[in-house]
Amino acid sequence: KAKIADNTDIRARLIYYYGYEKGYLGKTNKKGLLLARALSWESGDKTTWPLSAAEVKEFIKDMPSSVKVPNRFTCYFFCPTNGAQNFFGYKMNPPAHVTLMKTSKDTKSTAAGSSYSFKDIEYTVYDSKGKKVGKLTCKASGKTNKLTLDIGKYTVKETKTNKWYKLNTKEYTRILKSGDTWNISASDAPQMGRVKIKKTVNGNYSGSLAFTFKLTNTANTKIQ
Repeated sequence: KAKIADNTDIRARLIYYYGYEKGYLGKTNKKGLLLARALSWESGDKTTWPLSAAEVKEFIKDMPSSVKVPNRFTCYFFCPTNGAQNFFGYKMNPPAHVTLMKTSKDTKSTAAGSSYSFKDIEYTVYDSKGKKVGKLTCKASGKTNKLTLDIGKYTVKETKTNKWYKLNTKEYTRILKSGDTWNISASDAPQMGRVKIKKTVNGNYSGSLAFTFKLTNTANTKIQ
């Protein structure tokens, strides 16, 4: 038994697309028999296919050029020592997932009912080659959607903020294995404004006066 190491190998693409997605592997219809022939080769010669150029062209004409074999899809070649038959097999492992929860570093100012919200803050997910593979978008609570990913190395960073928080430049990187769930926790300080109060008194008064001001948010929670 030998694993086909490179998932860009045309045999792996054939097994994935026609065998796994289309379900032709092991079938006795035309596509199934062509697939069996295309995936066999002479003992000791792993480059020659027993198909003519015309048959290969006919076989793969409806396979999109964009077909990509997931890293979690594993192909195997079986070559018995007591026979001439060769066999192919495959296994699709569970995907990985990533989600994010954003919280405030100033929970007093951003208490429930205040105008502060995490809504529409976005994090972009990149693969090991820097290609965008998905987006995590915060709800008002700070919780995002969950992305399903192939196994591999990923980087997550904030790419869009809202009026209540500054853009966070921190990056999160992790190598995900089959079945992993990556729960990211991010915490930011809200952007704060300034309040200046000037008190004047009408009329003549020679003594001193003391005034107390209470600052509250829209939820009537005392700030200062």
